[in-house]
Amino acid sequence: MHFGTMPKPGMIKIMAPKMNCLVAFCQALGQVLNVILIMTGVLGAMLPLQITMLLVYLYGFIHHCIKFIDDMKIAIYGRRFNQSFNGSIIQIFEMLKKNKIKFYIYRPFATFIKEKLAYEPACEGLFNHPADNWNDIDMVFSVGGDGTFLETVNMIKHKGIPILGINSGRLGFLSYVSREEIPIALEQVLKGEYTLEQRSLLEVNTEMDDFGDNNFALNEAALQKYVSASMIKINAFYNDELINTYWSDGLIVSTPTGSSAYSLSCGGPIVHPNSNNFVITPIAPHNLTVRPLVISDEGTITLKLEGIQKSAKLSLDYRSVHRTFLEEIVVKKADFSINLVKLFNNNYFSTLQKKLMWS
Repeated sequence: MHFGTMPKPGMIKIMAPKMNCLVAFCQALGQVLNVILIMTGVLGAMLPLQITMLLVYLYGFIHHCIKFIDDMKIAIYGRRFNQSFNGSIIQIFEMLKKNKIKFYIYRPFATFIKEKLAYEPACEGLFNHPADNWNDIDMVFSVGGDGTFLETVNMIKHKGIPILGINSGRLGFLSYVSREEIPIALEQVLKGEYTLEQRSLLEVNTEMDDFGDNNFALNEAALQKYVSASMIKINAFYNDELINTYWSDGLIVSTPTGSSAYSLSCGGPIVHPNSNNFVITPIAPHNLTVRPLVISDEGTITLKLEGIQKSAKLSLDYRSVHRTFLEEIVVKKADFSINLVKLFNNNYFSTLQKKLMWS
């Protein structure tokens, strides 16, 4: 099934306990509606136009429900995990198998599981990086921490495939499903009881095209000093207007999603994911009056290294390059977003309360 044909997540509320029975019921109901529509066409205007249109809509909706339930395909990407997660990963595979869901596993992850647990999941196949033919994948399970989630985003890129983050460790803002929540999380996914939250990304362009097609980040772009003994001098511009000249160990430009990551550890503010902003956060600035700045993501940020020290590291999430001389760095909002699967009726603030141990 192609992602573009999926019914809107959150619109389907499936309550039947067995998938096969539900599919059979939907198929029977679809056949009844099909017969009614055929009879309406043969006998002429037997039903009011509004009722006929409603039946057409219901028939199409049921058809999409059947495809969503019967043909759902899931890709599973993950890295190594500790022993405490052994039972949870087997639980994921067995629940998918029990509900006859086709799933594919990242090849190195499958190899790790086989060697560590002497267990071989009954998957449809394996995939490599970059992902092989993900046009038919309906959802991706990212098993690990937030770092694994960022790697998953890098694999999906602009495809728009929803991502569910399952946490195999401790703290995780993006991989928020804990091992205790796995059964209910999978149940809600299989019932279609979830919503999608769009998260914006940033795009970075350099004259050397350092990152190629992977010049985007969900969390942040960071320009940092490479030689530990000295600071670097960065001129930052917004739409060609000088913001400030930063003497510091570096500068972070984060998305709203990334405001709770590296930027937060450097004293930056937490920004709501739907705020349409960038956060510019200096890393250990020389002048303590230089504070983080929240700025609209509708404009373009340009960073220029100045002075003798021009050896620096440019990072996009977990990927980085080192340049002895860095040219202009242009940061702007990416022209695509990623879809984060939301479960349990939780919201951004409840996630902050839980992960940051607020009240």
